[in-house]
Amino acid sequence: MPARTGEYERQLRQVAPGVGLEVQVAASVDEVRAHRLWPEFFLGAGVPPEILLEMPRLEWIQWAWAGVDRLMIDSRFSAAVVAGRPLLTRAVGLFGPSVAEYVLAWCLFLTQDIPRTLGARKWRTWRRFEPGMLGGKRLGVAGLGSIGAEVARRAGAMDLDVWGLRRCGPGVSSSTGLGCVSRVFGPDGIKEFVSGVDFLVLTLPLTTQTRGLFGGELLRLMKPTATLINVGRGGVVDEDGLLTALGSGRPGWAVLDVVEKEPLPRMSPLWSLPNVVITPHHSGLSRPADIAALFLRNLAAYRAGLPLEGLVRGDLGY
Repeated sequence: MPARTGEYERQLRQVAPGVGLEVQVAASVDEVRAHRLWPEFFLGAGVPPEILLEMPRLEWIQWAWAGVDRLMIDSRFSAAVVAGRPLLTRAVGLFGPSVAEYVLAWCLFLTQDIPRTLGARKWRTWRRFEPGMLGGKRLGVAGLGSIGAEVARRAGAMDLDVWGLRRCGPGVSSSTGLGCVSRVFGPDGIKEFVSGVDFLVLTLPLTTQTRGLFGGELLRLMKPTATLINVGRGGVVDEDGLLTALGSGRPGWAVLDVVEKEPLPRMSPLWSLPNVVITPHHSGLSRPADIAALFLRNLAAYRAGLPLEGLVRGDLGY
């Protein structure tokens, strides 16, 4: 039950007869519940985990989003995934290019001081200044999965020095596709990582280990000229801590495509801060053609007993 259900339906019905697939469509949670006795496979997102647990024949879920935290927060559901029924796969390998462009667009926006230029236009002021350059600055990517790796690759191509942070720590080589990352840190090195970058990009999944990981004490280690860019999950940032850190002048900017509660409440103080940019979780939108193609690839792999793309490990939560 992803958004734009009709587009998904068109994509799947075109190929369903050829792959031996019978398609039922549900455009609401109530409709999903009405079909709960029917499916062996489920393609969708936004459905509460308790409804999926009501499906007695369900063998495999292809989630249409990259994040599965809304499912795995349910202890009964996560236990079922650990046990292997149902299998759960998330959308991977699809969002890296759009998220990377979003990140670099804001890096350029702030480095070139576009706000200053727009202000001069408003007041019809002709006054030259020297914009900054991205080349030579340092961008840190917290979370080196498929999205973080693509951010790192494109940042490296723009002559940024790229650092990375990941759960399993150092050991990256060019064979991993992360040869553009000059240093990789594990959890023990997070303070050095955060304090050493000009742009801190969060692409981490939301798990019990990452929830609220970036709180005020850690964020205040950032440079006063640095920018926090969150394109992962809102819950990895402690928003009260972020407000405190921004009030102290570290970091200098925050660009938030994700927040703890979406949509961000109108009364949130984040809206009123001049050094905070809020965007409506659009850096990595799910595109029906891409998600349908991933589902069909995984369907073929499932039937052939081959590994599935984006298979979620229940013990890790992603």
